[in-house]
Amino acid sequence: MTMAKLTEHNLQDRLPFVEAKNYRKGRRAKVRVLVIHTAETPENGNMAESIQSYCARREDKVSCHEAVDNNSVVAGVRPFDTAWTTGSINDYSYSWELAGRASQSKADWADEFSTAMLKLAAKRVAKAAVLWKIPVVKLSPAELKAGRTGICGHIDHTVAYEIKGGHYDPGPNFPWLMFLEMVKAEVSVLMGAPVPPIVPTAPVAPVPPAPAPAHDCAKSTLKKGSSGECVKTLQSRLIHHGFEPGPVDGKFGAKTQAAVRYFQEVRKLKVDGVVGPAETWPALMKG
Repeated sequence: MTMAKLTEHNLQDRLPFVEAKNYRKGRRAKVRVLVIHTAETPENGNMAESIQSYCARREDKVSCHEAVDNNSVVAGVRPFDTAWTTGSINDYSYSWELAGRASQSKADWADEFSTAMLKLAAKRVAKAAVLWKIPVVKLSPAELKAGRTGICGHIDHTVAYEIKGGHYDPGPNFPWLMFLEMVKAEVSVLMGAPVPPIVPTAPVAPVPPAPAPAHDCAKSTLKKGSSGECVKTLQSRLIHHGFEPGPVDGKFGAKTQAAVRYFQEVRKLKVDGVVGPAETWPALMKG
């Protein structure tokens, strides 16, 4: 299917359709954000069908546009209608539920099932990106809240809007760099351009923790606006645990705050973006 043929009315052509019980007819705004979720299910070749079958009867007013497993994609809400899946951004988002869990490790995301599923998902995300002219870029929580256009996870919505007890899928180990390269390659196919080779990204070695300053950083309290060697230690520890605080520059800015909030959410700590000696420092210093 070429770019000229893609419309909201044929985006889901040839996909099995199981109508969700809960969604809103029509849209209040043009789609500008594509959202990746994990369905918090086992890896199973019939899971896309199971997810949408559940959405057809569930009572908690949740639905999604498409569900994906390793061998199929099943639609549940039409592109021109609004799925109830990502709270306050439902009006202008399009969503996918992937079979799997936010707690998956890097190795889990690289297994045979997930690799096949991500290939299918990349094809679907690419079509949506072409249809709505959405750039294939990963949005940070700050960029999402600022109204930027792109691709994000459910966690980015949770962090951006400071939702207590919100979702953190698709999890800290989701292979965003690889997945976006897969989407870009599929966009090239749809646009009729040569497909650039996907060069495997070499693993980035964790940044070793900065030497502790004269006083013990784990006894300090850091928040947005803080600076110095203890912030470098904080940033290094976040990277060590697989989170992205930006450069290790000793400046506690918006990106570091978002990484802290994400870390707190995943570790089930108080989500306030403040790093203190009671909970967050001890969790950061483990492992």
